[in-house]
Amino acid sequence: MLRSVVIAAGFLTGGTIAVSAEEIDFNRDVRPLLSDLCFQCHGPDRAARKGDLRLDRSEDAVRLLVSDRQPIVSGHPEASEVIRRLESSDPDEVMPPPKTGKRPSPEEIRTLKRWIAAGARYDTHWSFKPIEPVDPPTLDSQVFGQLLEGSLNPIDAFVAAGWAKRQWRFSPEANRETLLRRVSFDLTGLPPSLEELDTFLNDAEPGAYERAVDRLLASGHFGERMAVDWLDAARYADTNGLHLDNYREMWPYR
Repeated sequence: MLRSVVIAAGFLTGGTIAVSAEEIDFNRDVRPLLSDLCFQCHGPDRAARKGDLRLDRSEDAVRLLVSDRQPIVSGHPEASEVIRRLESSDPDEVMPPPKTGKRPSPEEIRTLKRWIAAGARYDTHWSFKPIEPVDPPTLDSQVFGQLLEGSLNPIDAFVAAGWAKRQWRFSPEANRETLLRRVSFDLTGLPPSLEELDTFLNDAEPGAYERAVDRLLASGHFGERMAVDWLDAARYADTNGLHLDNYREMWPYR
């Protein structure tokens, strides 16, 4: 849900909208709309591209076209050809074309207008950005005192901050036997052996849990466990599953 946006009166008359750039997130709010409405004909696929127009890149979206129109005019949605086409009632001009069956909702058009008014800033996908350290949020010691006294992972602080907004509390920490069983099933799909359990329960040195996790990650069973998801995705089966249900010969490579 978009946070509250301050809109200048000019928005109602087609004028410039005064909004903060922080109120619209390109990857969250805008990229999905452009992808659904525009990228099929104006995206990265050169073979499918029409009108020599790309809207997936900022430098292309703001350049002047041969028609002397500019797809996106930073800060001015009322002058942007993209908005004009999206709002057009002319079947020869409206985008996406009527034959696609796609029509943006009024809220989606408002989102695009707000983004353009805020500067039409493009942003790369988070997975292509360099990893930077982020300070974990500060927690209320009265609410999360027990958690803070333990070995708090920074991830727990982010989770706890979200829970605090909902007035949720963490469950008590599980005993060591339960912890080992959980992580063993998670990483290998198998329960810990009695020997592994005894070793873990008798390891009183700091970092016992981390050492147990490292051992499981180094196990061949971890690779097998992770491969199961890919086998499911590939719809692997030992038999054909149809008609005579004959066996397949690829099982040695499983």
